[in-house]
Amino acid sequence: PYKLSTDAKEKYRAFLVENRIFLVAQLVKNEQLEDLKDMLDLDLLDSEDLKKCIEEARESSYMEGLGILLAYNKEKYGTVRKKFEF
Repeated sequence: PYKLSTDAKEKYRAFLVENRIFLVAQLVKNEQLEDLKDMLDLDLLDSEDLKKCIEEARESSYMEGLGILLAYNKEKYGTVRKKFEF
C-alpha cells in the first residue's frame, strides 16, 4: 500500500500478520510471484510458518512458488544439515 496513514499501516500490517500463511498460499497458488516476493520482504513469517507454506506449495505442485519459498528459507534460516551416525 502506498501512502497510508500510520493508523492504516498498523491495521494493514495486523491483517497481514493474522492471515500470513493463507495469503502466501494464495499468492503461490495464483502464481503472483512478484507479490509473493514483496510479501516475503515484509518478514512476517517465522520458521514454522515458512515450513507450513513450503509444505502447502509442495503438496499443490506450484514449483516456481515453491522455489521462491525454498530460496527465501535458505537465505533467512540457512540450511540445517542432517548428521548421520553409524
